[in-house]
Amino acid sequence: MSLQLILGGSGSGKSYNLYSRMIQDSIENPQDNFLVIVPEQYTMETQKKLVSMHPRRGIMNIDIVSFQRLAFRVFSEIGGGDAKVLDDTGKNLIVRKVLESNKKDLKIFANNINKIGFVSEMKSIISELLQYAITPEQVKELTKGISDNPLLNGKLSDVQLIYSAFKKYIDEKYITAEEILDLLCGVIEDSQMIKNSVIAIDGFTGFTPIQYKLLGILLKNAKKVCITVTIDGNEKINVHNGMQNIFFLSKETIAKLIEISENQQVKIENHIILNDSDCYRLKNSPDLSFLEKNLFRFNSKRYDKVPESLLIFEGTNPKEEISFIAGEIMRITAENGYRYRDIAVVTADMETYGDIAANIFSQNNISSFIDNKRSIMGNPFVEFLRSALETIEKGYSYDGVFRYLKTGFTDIDTEEIDELENYCLAMGIRGAKKWREKWVRNFRNSRGEKADLEKINLIRKRVVASLQALNEKLKDKEAHVSAYVLALYEFVVSMNIQSKLNVYCDIFEKSGDKSRSGEFKQIYKKVMDLLDKMVELLGEENMPIKEFAQILDAGFEDIKIGLIPPSADSVVVGDIERTRLENIKVLFFVGVNDGVVPKKSENHGILSEFDRESLEEQKVKLAPSAREKAFIQKFYLYLNMTKPSQKLYISYSKNDMNGKGIRPSYLVHTIKKMFPFVRMIDSKGANASFRYVSIPKSELVWSEENCIQSLSEATALSLYGKDIYGSVTRIENFAACQYAHFLNYGLSLVEREEYQLAVRDVGTILHSVLEKISTTLKVNHSNFAKLTENERKKLVTDCVAEVTNDYGNTIMQDSKRNEYIVNRLTDIADRTVWALGKQLEHGEFEPEAFEVPFELEAEDLPNNARMILHGKIDRIDICEDEDNVYVKVVDYKSGHSDFELLKTYHGLKLQLMAYMKAAVELEAKSHIGKNIIPAGVLYYNIDDPIVEKENEDQESTQTRILEQLCTKGLINSDKNVVKKFDNILETGKSKVIPVKYSKDGEIASTRNTISSQQFRVLDGFVYEKMKEMSTDIVKGDISINPYKDKKSCSCTYCGYNAVCGFYEDLPGMEYRKLKQFDDETLWTRIYDKDKNSNGVNSNGVNSNGVNSNGVNSNDVNSNDINGNGKNSNTLKGKD
Repeated sequence: MSLQLILGGSGSGKSYNLYSRMIQDSIENPQDNFLVIVPEQYTMETQKKLVSMHPRRGIMNIDIVSFQRLAFRVFSEIGGGDAKVLDDTGKNLIVRKVLESNKKDLKIFANNINKIGFVSEMKSIISELLQYAITPEQVKELTKGISDNPLLNGKLSDVQLIYSAFKKYIDEKYITAEEILDLLCGVIEDSQMIKNSVIAIDGFTGFTPIQYKLLGILLKNAKKVCITVTIDGNEKINVHNGMQNIFFLSKETIAKLIEISENQQVKIENHIILNDSDCYRLKNSPDLSFLEKNLFRFNSKRYDKVPESLLIFEGTNPKEEISFIAGEIMRITAENGYRYRDIAVVTADMETYGDIAANIFSQNNISSFIDNKRSIMGNPFVEFLRSALETIEKGYSYDGVFRYLKTGFTDIDTEEIDELENYCLAMGIRGAKKWREKWVRNFRNSRGEKADLEKINLIRKRVVASLQALNEKLKDKEAHVSAYVLALYEFVVSMNIQSKLNVYCDIFEKSGDKSRSGEFKQIYKKVMDLLDKMVELLGEENMPIKEFAQILDAGFEDIKIGLIPPSADSVVVGDIERTRLENIKVLFFVGVNDGVVPKKSENHGILSEFDRESLEEQKVKLAPSAREKAFIQKFYLYLNMTKPSQKLYISYSKNDMNGKGIRPSYLVHTIKKMFPFVRMIDSKGANASFRYVSIPKSELVWSEENCIQSLSEATALSLYGKDIYGSVTRIENFAACQYAHFLNYGLSLVEREEYQLAVRDVGTILHSVLEKISTTLKVNHSNFAKLTENERKKLVTDCVAEVTNDYGNTIMQDSKRNEYIVNRLTDIADRTVWALGKQLEHGEFEPEAFEVPFELEAEDLPNNARMILHGKIDRIDICEDEDNVYVKVVDYKSGHSDFELLKTYHGLKLQLMAYMKAAVELEAKSHIGKNIIPAGVLYYNIDDPIVEKENEDQESTQTRILEQLCTKGLINSDKNVVKKFDNILETGKSKVIPVKYSKDGEIASTRNTISSQQFRVLDGFVYEKMKEMSTDIVKGDISINPYKDKKSCSCTYCGYNAVCGFYEDLPGMEYRKLKQFDDETLWTRIYDKDKNSNGVNSNGVNSNGVNSNGVNSNDVNSNDINGNGKNSNTLKGKD
């Protein structure tokens, strides 16, 4: 009975020394047993190492075990341990069950039960209590000592309740993995195998309380126990200078082992201390040896040479880091003769770097093993089961049904699913009753196409039939778990899932995706094992289907799939704390960024750090605190960075995968301080490595060269045709982004119709209501101003009812909320009709026409193409005198629109001026011989404003409301014209048009007023702008070119972002900035363009501002369109 410690720093040869002596002793004493205890994940690697070291290449009396395997060896010798061991998945199932059963008695966590991950957190705290040998009774006692902390008291009460229920549920039937060692401690003293054994313990950084208890018994009963501890040979093991010392964990371990030995009266042999032994891993690398002896040490030294074995790489983002590593691996294997098995990549952020490494290494044919257990929650088979249960439990909800269909296991192809989903979205199909009934209502999509109801009903029947048997077997709402499981298993068999999984395996195998192939090979057995376990643990329990589905989810959450390396010669990619590295020559340490190294303390557990500190004050020791973990992480960093024997690469990123800037870790600064001459490179300095790597998917960066800017003219002609039809909005959309125009009008990509009331629907309904009202007024030879209040309200109510009854597949009657919206729309429409009437009362204009269709044609385009623009003008008002007809155009908007000359200049707001052109030409045909004068183009923004009530009469309040509803746009600056809009106004601001008079009776602001000449020049400019953009459409311009200014951005309401992939944060992507000009400069540019395009402007005005017959251009009548209805440009108007 003795203890011997083998001490030394990382790479000092502790394991080699221990195994060599064990082999020698086993040869000399073949009658004795030799046990090597290592962590569970190291058993196979250790066995291989011992076999390779043994002179006979075989081991007869040396066994390599973990603590758990040791327990089973002892139990098989002397009995005991008959209870079944409950694994983590079984724990999750039972914890979920007892949480549900005791939900009403929980003080703090009652509302957390259904939150994702909570069951696993509760299971973890129970496992932790078991691991540290704390019983439910002790937890209950703890609550008495912390009565002054009600939150912690409540948490512990809940934990104690669930912990006790958990223990009671498994009592005498199962034991947990944490209890195995406690059970072993009770019987191990009777084991002859232990009494005849020499025990070696290697690979541990520390031990739990129950492991220390077991070690005490082993020390007392075994012949000898040898334990390796990683600690610098020059450290004073008896001097404890705080956890900031990198070896504080090792010193604690040594002190505890010595204390146990002294208490057990076990002899302590002289420690074996290894420094620069012959087997020292870093003996041929002076700079890495220097790193091992100085990293995280007090008074560390500086390395005053250029380190040959150390390099720091700065990447733009994680992808560039891995790209550099892939290139460097290819370079050193080609030039320096390294094998893949000599190389490892480690990180503290496997979630980010694991998938990127798998992808890039695969594309470059680098054999790799991603040492990361994968959750099965995202696997299609698991999703298939979960969604099927959700569909039945929630009565064929939309989410449940289409999650189920999109798993790929239902024999319904993707195109059929899309057609079915489009119909369900448009018609609002919800609930089992609707799914079982024949669907008879149809709808038209954005392109006016009807759904194929016969085909859709056939698909519907197949969906219902696939779930029918399962639905019938699960209709008993309080069945046994075993009945649920049987029904689910029969459903899986009936759907032939195992064969379908094999097909997927073959597909992944052929494509070279060994990771996915390995996952699909294991998933069926994992799921079947889980179902078996549910029957075993909960089979006779009665519960509703909802609870069964939640428990099943808890089981799925805990299952992780691990993969085996594809070959012995593979690059290992793993986590700095989990992955076991042996005989590594080159190590790449990636993602060395702040917040990753060291890891941020994630305070998401049941007990917070403050809670743990409070418990520590009560002398309750649990898992390490966040502060302790931070120092332990340093120790793991030290172990990993000293693993390679020849080369160490450290890399970090300047940005994360979302483009957000991130800082390098403190570790980078520590290394740079220790090695002031260390080589640091970025992508520019790593060309030698990047030339080896080929990454097809990342070679296409955002640039003009890699993005198709235009179609050929022949393709554009084929796509759009010679006669290109559209609205003015189409031209504006093209000006906003040419690619969005191409997707909409070229490829005809449209968003799905959805059975919901969106913001844009409100505007559409209000427009339709006003159209109905206007049509009624026209038939009755009336207008807004002539309606009495009662007539107005009745007309509005009737028109709103008529529009909303059939709108959106009757969605307006679908809910109380939508009924409220109908009432609100009625109020807004009533306010609108009232305001429109008041605005007409103020002036001399009368409505001439409502919803006037028009067509404008742009000719002389390339390839003899024509752009034919059509639309409807909401309202045309006119005012006549003996010689003139004054034309006003009103456009109803549900937003807050105003005329912006800058956006008109850039082609983004052309609609009002195009409407005026069409209106003027139409009126010219109706009023032959008279001058047609553009009086104004106005937006009426539909609203029902709220004004603050003041001490005033109702008329004053309504006047302030009218001011809020004042029109926006452009007015002819001639005072006679302005008077025709508002003959009440003498001074101040008009309540109905955007005009303000000064005290002397002159127009105070010119921003919203322009002359007749300016109207015509602007008319010509808009025509040229539309023709210019029509030409670009015909030439095939499809540039991804969205604009952005201070007020707006063309991407804000664009539905095509997922198609174009434009994101400003990505390299090379930026918005088009609209050139900014003041109004004076804009008018100068508009006049210049008019001059250049015509010599004289399109209406006969030459560049000196005098019309072609010599009359000054400020004379309104002399510049008006003559009664022949003709215009000098080629934009033609039609009725």
